[in-house]
Amino acid sequence: MLLPARKRSLFFKIFLLVPVVWICVVFYFAVVDHTNNVHDNQAEAAKRMPRVPVVEGFGPPIEMQKKDEAPVEETEKQQMPNLPKPQFFVNTSDPIYKSGDLNQAGEKGAPVNVDKEKLSPEEKKKYDLGFQNNAFNQYASDMISIHRTLPDILDKECITEKYHDDLPDTSVVVCFHNEAWSVLLRTVHSILERTPDKLLKEIILVDDFSDMPHTKEPLARYMSQFPKVKILRMEKREGLIRARLRGAAIAQGKVLTYLDSHCECMEEGTRLPVLLMENYKEVPLSLLNVEGSVLF
Repeated sequence: MLLPARKRSLFFKIFLLVPVVWICVVFYFAVVDHTNNVHDNQAEAAKRMPRVPVVEGFGPPIEMQKKDEAPVEETEKQQMPNLPKPQFFVNTSDPIYKSGDLNQAGEKGAPVNVDKEKLSPEEKKKYDLGFQNNAFNQYASDMISIHRTLPDILDKECITEKYHDDLPDTSVVVCFHNEAWSVLLRTVHSILERTPDKLLKEIILVDDFSDMPHTKEPLARYMSQFPKVKILRMEKREGLIRARLRGAAIAQGKVLTYLDSHCECMEEGTRLPVLLMENYKEVPLSLLNVEGSVLF
């Protein structure tokens, strides 16, 4: 049966309106449900949050009194180990720093005879420890000035020799490993004080991985007063030959001079540079006098 055109139009409109209304209702309930969930989550989160210790009153909030807490800096200090910082001071009354006293032990190269039996128990320990650490009499060395005078043993020909004015300068390489303080300083001072300034380019102290405290900061601080003295530290124990080669690698002088760390330079003049100037292929050796390991 056919409906009139007017009724067909109304029926078609109702047919389209029903799904639209259904969609709107579904969307409405979805939004409402989401809003309720948000509020519920916020309320639950608020319950879990700790209460702020603040009292609301007239004026700005007043913080509640907090428990006594140590300041952060003090806490960090308490956690750090209480290790004293090493300090080093040159004791000017120490015999090794004296100069000019001809009556001091070891002057003019005189032997230092220490009667161990007359030493106190404490001094005997120092005496034995010196031999144990160095295989020589450090106790006697510590009685001798690092500026001590030495006997004149130069050959007369060296004194009367005429030298060139334009001799090459030299870099002195001294390798050491845990060398005794007084012995090492005496070696360096003998080089500085008995070598013409224009001929001495530098002194390179090669530390072959020493571990005694006096060879670290104290030595660096002491030698910092001498512009010509440099300290080269090895990262591991290299041995004498490799340590000397490392020192030679940074040397700036025209001539290389190798010395032991327990020796004293004498007033030898400039004979060695003369020999090198005459023939650069030569390897001249200076006159060596053996220094006693006990009497110095």
